[in-house]
Amino acid sequence: MLLVGSGNLTFGGWRENGEVWSRYDTDNDGTQVLAAFREYLREVLEICPESDALTPEVEEAFDPNTRRWAASMEDPGVLLGRCGQGQAMLDQIRAVVGDAAVDELRVCAPYFDLGAEALKRLAEQLGSPPTTVLVQSHRTNLPTAAAQALDESFTLRAATYQHREGVGDAERVREALLHAKFYAVRQADTVTVFSGSANCSRAALTVPGSAGNAELMTYTTMSSVEFEEGFLAELAISDAEPVLAAVAEDEEPPAPTSGFLQILAARVEAGVLRVAFRSDETTRLTHAEIDQKAHAAEPIEVESHRAIFQARGNPRMVVLVGTCGDAVVQSQFHWIDNESALRSSARGRSLAESIHTRVRSDLWGIGAYRHVLSELLGHLQYMPKAVSHRRSDADGDRKTTGDPVEFEWDDVFADTYGLGTGLGPTPSLTVGPDDRVHSLRSLLLRWYGIGRSGQDEPAPTSDDDSVQPEVMATDGEGVDTVAEVPTVVPKPTAPAASDGEKKAALRVVHQIAARLGEPEFLSERHPEHLAVDLKVAAALLRVGMASGWLTEQEFFKTTLAIWLPLFFNAAGSEDTGWLVQRYRTAPHPEEFARSIRSSELAAALACWALSTPANVTSEEHALFALASAIGVAQLPWLWQTGGNRRVAKEMEELLTLTSRGDDLDMPTVDRRWRTLIRRGCALSQLERAVAPVGFGELCNRIKQRKVAAGELLWQRWKGGAGYCVATQDCERVREEKATVRVLQQANRGTKRYQGSYLMPVDGLLDERVFDDTAIHPKARRELRKWIGELRLALIHRESEV
Repeated sequence: MLLVGSGNLTFGGWRENGEVWSRYDTDNDGTQVLAAFREYLREVLEICPESDALTPEVEEAFDPNTRRWAASMEDPGVLLGRCGQGQAMLDQIRAVVGDAAVDELRVCAPYFDLGAEALKRLAEQLGSPPTTVLVQSHRTNLPTAAAQALDESFTLRAATYQHREGVGDAERVREALLHAKFYAVRQADTVTVFSGSANCSRAALTVPGSAGNAELMTYTTMSSVEFEEGFLAELAISDAEPVLAAVAEDEEPPAPTSGFLQILAARVEAGVLRVAFRSDETTRLTHAEIDQKAHAAEPIEVESHRAIFQARGNPRMVVLVGTCGDAVVQSQFHWIDNESALRSSARGRSLAESIHTRVRSDLWGIGAYRHVLSELLGHLQYMPKAVSHRRSDADGDRKTTGDPVEFEWDDVFADTYGLGTGLGPTPSLTVGPDDRVHSLRSLLLRWYGIGRSGQDEPAPTSDDDSVQPEVMATDGEGVDTVAEVPTVVPKPTAPAASDGEKKAALRVVHQIAARLGEPEFLSERHPEHLAVDLKVAAALLRVGMASGWLTEQEFFKTTLAIWLPLFFNAAGSEDTGWLVQRYRTAPHPEEFARSIRSSELAAALACWALSTPANVTSEEHALFALASAIGVAQLPWLWQTGGNRRVAKEMEELLTLTSRGDDLDMPTVDRRWRTLIRRGCALSQLERAVAPVGFGELCNRIKQRKVAAGELLWQRWKGGAGYCVATQDCERVREEKATVRVLQQANRGTKRYQGSYLMPVDGLLDERVFDDTAIHPKARRELRKWIGELRLALIHRESEV
């Protein structure tokens, strides 16, 4: 659906004023209007500062993969528009009217140029028909002198727009600004109405090329009766002449030539505020005042009238301040576009609204939980193809460039390594259950990318609306920084969820897991969206288990279904996960990494992994342990972004808000996290050592003669099978044939290998195969201990077979 009209994005434009709107939808009106609107938007983007973030989003709005109506677009039509180029609007109107005689012209507009030159030229171009001009007394800038200079073919009539409201048995009538702009051309019994943004001024109607205004109008043809009913009937039109402006005021004051700052665009994303501006040569930008002087920031960089600032939280308004000689120069207030919020789809906004309205202490229960899960599923099913992003590291380091982080082995295996003081032995604050739900809502919204600044915005400078927007109150949630973490106080006993309610929630959980594991989804999901998906899914799954709506077995089964394609086995016979494949094949891998990583996601993944059983007692547990360690080994930047201290604070908040309250053992959390990171680091060392060595040479290096059933194997060469497990005891000799079961492929089938070609991981850890310069001694010990634990689970599976 497309709406074209005169209303500004203000309280007056949307509710209070008398406006004219034309509505088009693809079911009834076809696609020619939308095709024309796409072309107009492309013109707008050509003159829009900082448009690189906007262009892909405009194209995505017309993506035939997500918009069925866009699969076969008609030729553009019905819209008239210009933005920095093209014919004057008057010439476009004249072309639509054609050569037939015009019998009458009616003009309704609040603003004119000082001499009413555009009005006179419009009438002249249409053959000087009788022209009626509808203006509102005391609410127009049309000067009395200009009106008196019009010839006798012009008639001015006072018109207004009235709100009629019932008050008991009586009716209250109040006048509002008549802000509508339309031009009605009658030819015989047919009226062609042009309506939209254009005032009756030279800048709007008569100036072509780059000097004229950006305007957009539409036109429709109807009978005289339909015009009277559809346009004029809603107005109160008097035969009296209107009261006009006594003093001539141009619709736009002349621009200053010295000592000025003008903001053209302001956008914030991931803590970086970018401002495009104009200024004269004598003015020097010094700083920005953000949110009514709540925060002053000096520019990090200023180049070609573009300034970059560090921003806190989710700023809303900005003013640029500079100097011109000894004088202080200041721009007007300018709204800051929040790029993350603006990229949100309708599905995404529904999810955010569900979180905001349902995760409340008076509503929270399994019904609200299932509603939020359903909205998450809908969000996952929406797959925009062309989405732009520009972000620094989510923790505010915009100078992070080059290759993603690598682990420092001595640090990881040091006795002092861990989450540090970020995790204390117990959570820090005690709050009630209502505050717990409130804090969970804040965390989910913050992780989803929606912050609430809690600050009133200043009233914007008016353009031509008389009614200022009401200041909307906020709930004061500060969600831009990591809050002090509360200790969970057990919530008063609520009615237990029924088996039917649990099954209904579980069905949605299974659908979410299936969607998160689909090849199409994982191969095409934008990394920034995928990061949000995983963060929210981790929190909601933990909430479900802590609340008793999901069993530990259901939680683990769901987790395994999501993690294996992510980190372990993308699809079919591929022996890497989707995230690794996406990172390695991205045109700019470092950009992919910056788009997805954050301390929030590192904490979400860590808490998710640590929510599974600590003891490896089955093959499924072994597969998950392998997937987790491989994720750390191959994507280290995903797990340590922001530093351990910050990751720890995020982990503590999530664990506290999504636990029962009696299972929070922070030292155990620290120990398990440290073990996961160390195993990933050690596995990375092994992979790096093996990578440059040829297959034959490696076979000869391994000294281990016997391979035991259940032993982990490394069969990762071209045509290999990734990680496998030996199904029986065998000798590593050419004469013996060994059957192995493939772990890192979708079907988990078996393969036959010549005994001498088996690659036991334990054998690769032999110091005679790779010395301590290739594999750190502590990494070697960590892997040997872990392999022993895995073998106990894997041999149990083989004995069952």
